[in-house]
Amino acid sequence: MPDHGTPEGPSRRRRWLIGLGLAAAIPPIAARGYREYLRRRPDPEAGEPICAPMGERARYVNSFDGTRLYTEELGSGPTLVLIPGWFSNTDHWHYQKKELSSRYRVVSYDQRGHRWSGFQPRQPITLEMLGRDLKAVLDAVAPDGPVVLAGHSMGGMAIISFADLFAGELGSRVKGIALVDTSNEPFGAHVAGGRAMEAIRRPVVEPIFRFGAEHSRLFDWAKHVFVRTSVFLATTRLFGYGSSDSLTLLEYTADMADATGIEGACLAGLGLVSNDRTVSLQPVYESGVPVQVWVGAKDKLTKPGVSQRMACSLPGCEFQVVRNTGHPSFMEAYREFNSALERLAESSFDQKG
Repeated sequence: MPDHGTPEGPSRRRRWLIGLGLAAAIPPIAARGYREYLRRRPDPEAGEPICAPMGERARYVNSFDGTRLYTEELGSGPTLVLIPGWFSNTDHWHYQKKELSSRYRVVSYDQRGHRWSGFQPRQPITLEMLGRDLKAVLDAVAPDGPVVLAGHSMGGMAIISFADLFAGELGSRVKGIALVDTSNEPFGAHVAGGRAMEAIRRPVVEPIFRFGAEHSRLFDWAKHVFVRTSVFLATTRLFGYGSSDSLTLLEYTADMADATGIEGACLAGLGLVSNDRTVSLQPVYESGVPVQVWVGAKDKLTKPGVSQRMACSLPGCEFQVVRNTGHPSFMEAYREFNSALERLAESSFDQKG
């Protein structure tokens, strides 16, 4: 007798294969569709070679614990030291290097655990480490000063930690400070949805970072795939940027995220979310050095209210909330930021002593 169940097996398998094929095809189709949508939008940064070398002079600096930090500099003149944030690197300061290196010596470095800088395995990257790393870089690139410091996000936290640890450097070697989309408060206080995140920080968030660091090979592969998808572009656009629809900037963010390994990023993230204290800005205030506090009005990662509180504790600082920009406000509004940073540099380097 004929086996009436036999055709059903292959038919069912074919349906499964077709379904899997369609499921696999959806992400790249959606990615192409979202990119096509962005390509039809005005993009003033189209063609800008953000990651292209500009003749930077590179070297490694040994930090306090022997960790090697990648540094680079461009131009000559008074020294600006620019510190990038989490999942970022020196390329994030592309527009500052491009426009300011004709008048200043622009120095930047990859923070520990990021791209070409090293880190200590299985050791959370704490704010104290970041502050001591900045001290090591300054000792190597500008031992006698004077310098102006500018830090974005985790880079600003490095400056605040440095000021807390080495207050005597303020006014003597460090002549001015720009705190850009950053915070001196604990994680739960400065990120959007922080109260909910704080409730799950110990049971959920911290274990996720530890798991990611311990299984970084798997997650590095997943990250490499994810940053090329439309989901990453849309998420970055929604949570990272303000009103910018620049495909160039969004794709650059993907390249930057791809350049940093998961282990280092997770150890840095673990150090940031585990911090439960507000770092005092009193040493900065008492030093009398000029300060700028700069934040995007639509920043969801370091809320403008935190920057406002920092500004209130630094009477006399220049405080700017930049309309229509998000967390990387200094890239979205780089012309305005460069002008502000140059004002800070001029007032800082004109100081006597």
